[in-house]
Amino acid sequence: LKNKPDWFLERNPKGLVPTLEQDGKIIYESLITCDYLDEVYPNNHLTPSDPYQKARDAILIDFFSNKFIPNYYKVFRSEGKDEEGIEGIASSVKKLDEELTARGKYFGGDQLAMIDFMLWPWFERIL
Repeated sequence: LKNKPDWFLERNPKGLVPTLEQDGKIIYESLITCDYLDEVYPNNHLTPSDPYQKARDAILIDFFSNKFIPNYYKVFRSEGKDEEGIEGIASSVKKLDEELTARGKYFGGDQLAMIDFMLWPWFERIL
């Protein structure tokens, strides 16, 4: 994934995955791609139909993006020596655990949902 061909960069100037091309239409960025697929294939929704729950999921993703991920990179770049980053991860995981406990078996409730697929890869990285 480091040496991307020119054709890929023409489709996604950021050079990131995922990048989806469907019928000549190009979509990229994980959350945007997931939302797009959820709209294109309405029989298999992965996002909540309830606007309030959808907003709560967005708030949780925002928290994760602004609290957990920056601390993850602090710890990763310091090879596990950044105490502030470690404390930030621990604090973030505690809040996420509380949220998961309140929601049910998954962040999506009783069934896996888009929010679970958005957050899980990060937990895989720290396990």
